[in-house]
Amino acid sequence: MLKITDINNLPNNQDYQKVEIDLKANLFGEKGIIELNSFLENLNSLSSLQVLLRPTFYDTYDEDGCEISKIKDGEGDNAASGLSCALANLKTLSALKLSLSKNDIRDRGFSVLGSALENLTQLNSLNLDLQSSPICEKGAFDLFQSLGKVSSLTHLTLQLCSFSLRSKGASALGSGLSKLSNLIELKVYLYSNSIDEEGGSAFCSALANLTKLQNFVLDISWNKIGSKGASALNSSLLNLTDLSTLELTIDYCNISDQDVINLGSTISNLVNISSLVVRFIGNQLSGQGLSGFISNFAKLIKIQALNIDFSNNNIGQNFPSDLFSPLEHLTNLQDFKFNLQKNGIRSQSAQYLGSELGKLTNLTKLTLQINDNQIEDGLSDLVSHFKNLTKLKILNLPLYSNNIQAQGASGLGSALANLTQLQDMNIELFSNKIGTAGMAGLSQGFTNLTNLQTLHLQLMINHIGNENSSTFGTFLDNLKNLQKFSLSLCYNKLNAQSIFSLGTSLANLTKLKNLNIDIMNNQLGQEGALLLGQALAKSNSIEILHIMLNNNNIGEKGASDFLVALSKSQSLIIFTIYLYNNDVYGIKLKKRFERKIQKASQLIKSEVKMDF
Repeated sequence: MLKITDINNLPNNQDYQKVEIDLKANLFGEKGIIELNSFLENLNSLSSLQVLLRPTFYDTYDEDGCEISKIKDGEGDNAASGLSCALANLKTLSALKLSLSKNDIRDRGFSVLGSALENLTQLNSLNLDLQSSPICEKGAFDLFQSLGKVSSLTHLTLQLCSFSLRSKGASALGSGLSKLSNLIELKVYLYSNSIDEEGGSAFCSALANLTKLQNFVLDISWNKIGSKGASALNSSLLNLTDLSTLELTIDYCNISDQDVINLGSTISNLVNISSLVVRFIGNQLSGQGLSGFISNFAKLIKIQALNIDFSNNNIGQNFPSDLFSPLEHLTNLQDFKFNLQKNGIRSQSAQYLGSELGKLTNLTKLTLQINDNQIEDGLSDLVSHFKNLTKLKILNLPLYSNNIQAQGASGLGSALANLTQLQDMNIELFSNKIGTAGMAGLSQGFTNLTNLQTLHLQLMINHIGNENSSTFGTFLDNLKNLQKFSLSLCYNKLNAQSIFSLGTSLANLTKLKNLNIDIMNNQLGQEGALLLGQALAKSNSIEILHIMLNNNNIGEKGASDFLVALSKSQSLIIFTIYLYNNDVYGIKLKKRFERKIQKASQLIKSEVKMDF
């Protein structure tokens, strides 16, 4: 692929099949446009073109004399128009990607672009990014009308977020799309476009004509489409019987429980679906809406991946029982993501949720995102049902901000001990109150996870302390296959002995190559910094290390001792350290620290970040 970043340095006498253009709008003067047009016209075999037109910002001043950055009036419009003239002659083009967002394109630019697209009779795939463009009603209408004439399209992506479509624009867009009867894949992003119920209904109704669609993505979030728009979408989906993948994002759209239930009923009839993503964030939905949405999913016998996001609703007030019974016998379902964050879920509801999850015994991947609720020690009851999920290989549990204490953390540890097939795990327990006892209980769960290769563990702000400082890191000892580890323990009042124990255990993980560790705002001190550096230097496997030691009172000597000790590493290749708020200052000291770590024999890249 040829990549063009300088319009004044175009290659000569070569015929390329794939070209990528990455230019700022201010380079498209009259001469530049002529040169680019001439160059493109000679590419007789060009089949794939990508264009990234970057807006140029100029410093100016507002009415109060404050400096601001603005795009020069008309510049993006001229560039888009000039570029479109070049596109019109590319008769062999089959794939086109245009990234024109934030370019202040006006009516003329959109109209000329539309005319150019009409001429591309061989075009099969179009990706058009016009996000954050100004209100240009006539130009947008012309563009959408022209788009409907590109009948050869089979794959189309439209990124029109914050495009100021409003209802008339949404209707015009729908009208254009309805004519593209050969589409197999359609992705439309309409986030934040001031579309009301009438516009939403008109747009969604037009989708009914796209009966060949197999892959469909629609993001219509932050538009007030309401029940009327949801009903039109529901009716159109009934016609899309060939769909195998469907992704709907309908966040903050003023839809009701009944709207969601109706959509679920329709989706359940799309029996060829193998992958389904639905997001209904922030619509004041209740447990009744959630239960009704899923109630007929037993028909989706081909489904393999299911992602349901009802976050920031009111599910916790009336949590449904028997929620996942419709999913229980979907033997092909292996990947399940379920998001109920910010739903007022309490301990009893968490128990119901766990019981329902325990029915999904064929899962190999599970994401359960229930952060920012009030499940407290109900976590123990929830995860007790994980004992049935013995096929899990990937587990993602964001549980932060739930007032979880020792009992809940210990229950989680007991549950993890049963998941011996896990290879990749992410646990986010920060901003809870698990304490020393909870950490000890959680640690027990890692004993059996000998197949784990990737681990992300976030435990900051949990009152862990130092009661078991000499054995603090031993929970890692059995993770013999761990290759990538990210650990956050900041704000836990850990002392030098605890961190040294952790470092010693890390050094003994002989397959660990990538380590990211955040222990800022603890009580490491000068001695702890030295001990940690000495421990980590003994690792013969760690190649990439990112470590945050901010606000640990280690001082200049502690930082220096850590770096000198670590420089004896025989494996370290890439290294970054953060030393802010440790009474170490100045560019000279920074350079001195960098020289110390650069003595590591295998080191290629290093960076020291600190106060100046």
